[in-house]
Amino acid sequence: MSPRRRGVIALRDQLSIRDGTAPGGVSASLRRQLADLLRQDILTGAYAQGQRLIERELVGRFGVSSIPVREALQDLEAQGLVVKRPNAGCSVINLTRDEIGKIIRLLLVLHPEVMRWAADVCQPAHAVTLHTLADQLELAGESGDVRIFFPAALKLQQAIWGIAANPWAARTLELTVGSILATSLRLAMENGFVDLRADAAKFRQLVVLVCLNDSPSAAASITAIINDFAGPLLELMGHRDTQGRRAAPGGDA
Repeated sequence: MSPRRRGVIALRDQLSIRDGTAPGGVSASLRRQLADLLRQDILTGAYAQGQRLIERELVGRFGVSSIPVREALQDLEAQGLVVKRPNAGCSVINLTRDEIGKIIRLLLVLHPEVMRWAADVCQPAHAVTLHTLADQLELAGESGDVRIFFPAALKLQQAIWGIAANPWAARTLELTVGSILATSLRLAMENGFVDLRADAAKFRQLVVLVCLNDSPSAAASITAIINDFAGPLLELMGHRDTQGRRAAPGGDA
């Protein structure tokens, strides 16, 4: 057996064993595990914005059938990380400045409300989890690596959405925040428009406010976080779009 084939089988078995599923079986847990691995790849820049995710290549990479791969891609589409187009398959999300602007406007309406709901019901057991995730986010900020920071920031926010106990709002936030993080990753890596340590401190303060059941202040905190992130992001995307038009044949001089 070739080393590559042994590696594929080992990865397949590892995926299955994680949740106690027999190797070779197709299960919901395998679907989730594949989606988690691909999500991590997207949020750490292993796949570029707009890059196609070819099903047969993923089947070969993971050593599984096409069914869990296809289902995992469907999950990522629902999370705003992947888009599917007719006759073109799936590709990593790549939003325009206008699309991000619309998402930001939505977040400024919905996200503060979810923070209020979470703060209203946050219990000491929730606080332990949130502060642990805030610790992890601060470590990610110390690393200076946005590829580590963005997934950690998303994980912390997901925990707060879970406390709010509104799955419809959580799904909307998953879709919108995931899309923005995936689209802005490359700009963040190349231009450093985010101060990771400062942002980690802002999220720590958000966690403190949620745990204190201070819903008005928690809502104001997430509003400030969104605005602080959106301003430079939209400015950079505007510059990128302008340069793209100028570089294109027939673009403005």
